[in-house]
Amino acid sequence: MKSKKATLREARSLLRMSLAKDGSVDEGRVRTIIKKIVKLEGTGGLGTLQAYHRLIRLELGKSKATVTSATELKAGVKKQITTDLADKYGRKIDADFSVDPELVGGFVVRVGDDIFDSSVSTRLRKLQEAFQ
Repeated sequence: MKSKKATLREARSLLRMSLAKDGSVDEGRVRTIIKKIVKLEGTGGLGTLQAYHRLIRLELGKSKATVTSATELKAGVKKQITTDLADKYGRKIDADFSVDPELVGGFVVRVGDDIFDSSVSTRLRKLQEAFQ
């Protein structure tokens, strides 16, 4: 039985092998790796599979963005935001756009654990907190 440290090290190595040249997760590589783990290690590879699954899930979360704006954004603005995010993260980013009028103005972008909040409602709340 492998130690937790060895299992995590192996899962990280498998994650690196799962990435395409552009840094995105290659679904075909992931499937191949999972099949090989199951075939070679059987139930002994369960810890590795669990750690690998967690790392893949986290990696996929880094490639998805949620953009919420106060009003509907024009197609050009959406494209520019997506391009800027891809440049910042060095990979293709799939963005989902939604509208929330409660933001008053501006927008909020979430990519994985990163949050970029330029909404007017947040600025007003921070200003109110500063005066209390």
